[in-house]
Amino acid sequence: PADGLGGSTEFSHLPLWYAHYDNDVSFNDWYNYPESHGYLGPFGGWTDPTGKQYEDTVHAARAKVEACDKNIDWNVMYIADDDGGGDDDDDGDTGSPPPPPTGLDPDGNTIGTALVQLSCDAISGALEYEFVIEYSSGGEWRPYYTYSSSDNVQAFWPQYDNAAYRWKVRARNAHGWGEFSDWAGFDFGETGGGGDLPPAPSGLTPDGQTITASPVTLSCNTIAGATQYEFVIEYRSGANWNYYFTYSSSDNVQTFWPQYDNASYRWKVRARNANGWGEFSDWAGFDFGETGGGGDPPPAPTGLDPNVVTIGTASVTLSCNAIGGVTEYEFWIEYWVGTSYSYYYTYSSSTNSKTFWPATPNTDYRWRVRARNDNGWGAWSDWAVFFFFPP
Repeated sequence: PADGLGGSTEFSHLPLWYAHYDNDVSFNDWYNYPESHGYLGPFGGWTDPTGKQYEDTVHAARAKVEACDKNIDWNVMYIADDDGGGDDDDDGDTGSPPPPPTGLDPDGNTIGTALVQLSCDAISGALEYEFVIEYSSGGEWRPYYTYSSSDNVQAFWPQYDNAAYRWKVRARNAHGWGEFSDWAGFDFGETGGGGDLPPAPSGLTPDGQTITASPVTLSCNTIAGATQYEFVIEYRSGANWNYYFTYSSSDNVQTFWPQYDNASYRWKVRARNANGWGEFSDWAGFDFGETGGGGDPPPAPTGLDPNVVTIGTASVTLSCNAIGGVTEYEFWIEYWVGTSYSYYYTYSSSTNSKTFWPATPNTDYRWRVRARNDNGWGAWSDWAVFFFFPP
């Protein structure tokens, strides 16, 4: 087990000192630390610890201890008062986390300025405050941001205008995090809160057509208050849809020039207003090219030459079988260095052959090739190899 005691409780009558190098000067890890962080909390029958080493051994010079030039440990200790609870300095600290903060402001206001300042009443002994903010969208509360502050005041600039916000806060002292406050709320923007995200766009066109000439203009119905539209396009290759491009526009119309001829395309769009991005529309689709959609990229080339031979000339000509409809070939070359192949060069050619002059003699080379047509790049061929031994 993680406690190293095998589940035994034989020693729980003794004071407990444990080591956990989390740099937290409290027993928060004992009482509140989540199991997902790798520490199991109370173990071995103990309900409360007496001491914790919160930092590994450090040199006195780094620790700013001037008494001696030694290594020291950083520890936090619990000292009981006369009645067995809390400390004995009569400062009101009973050994508990702080109470939920009160006096939250703003609460119930409408704020029209860019900056909003959240505050609560200060809590004696608090070392940290955590401000959790949510905003309303479509009738639901959504997470906005969580701020951590050493003070009981936190400023922020809300991103979503004309929306309702709510927030809560909790505090941490040497004994851990306390409970959250109740929610406080405010409306932000000149028209108050409650603004919704835009709906999913409708009226998408083209949808279901065959288009034979560039460009293609995508459009959807205008949405009131929308300040931006995002168009996501995919194209079909074989049985799969592949990502093509995403356009951002201030208008509900976007023009583009499809790169892949004789292929199927599909697209969707979403809109944004002052409250954020709305949902995407359903997919719309069209075929592009004189023969309609569904064209495939070319297959992997075959018939690679040279392969498994020794080349004794200064130049080497790589070639493969020609593939119908191909507009470009790409030749990828590597050479042997010590224990593995290293990248050499990539050549592009409009034909199925390419001549090059290897720079490193008396070594093995390997190469492969792929082809491209109007529907995109096809798969790579298998590797071919040759030994280069020039005169």
